Amino acid sequence: MPGSPTSERKTFASPVGSVVIDSVERITGDIKIAPFKGGYVVEAAIPWKNLHTAHPTAGTSWRGDLGILFASQGGGGVAERLYWYNRDTGLIADVPGEIRLRPAFWSEIRFE
Repeated sequence: MPGSPTSERKTFASPVGSVVIDSVERITGDIKIAPFKGGYVVEAAIPWKNLHTAHPTAGTSWRGDLGILFASQGGGGVAERLYWYNRDTGLIADVPGEIRLRPAFWSEIRFE
């Protein structure tokens, strides 16, 4: 979260650079993924408190993106990153580059 104490900040580094993120949390929720012909259906029920926000009202919009990481066969790492809006996600071997936030590549997420 922006403004997090220094103790919560996490640095992601590689030989080519580093990125500091204000905080990193594992959030819980009920997530279901089901394959279907040509893709997947993902249903996620994540409590608003886990996102550190109140339930948005109709008409509220946020900027953001949604994505998925595909593991390589045998579970040896990430083979592919795909995001709904950001199509510039070919980087899979440099942690700072992968975690860097790029709001210019996000879109509006509107709640109705």
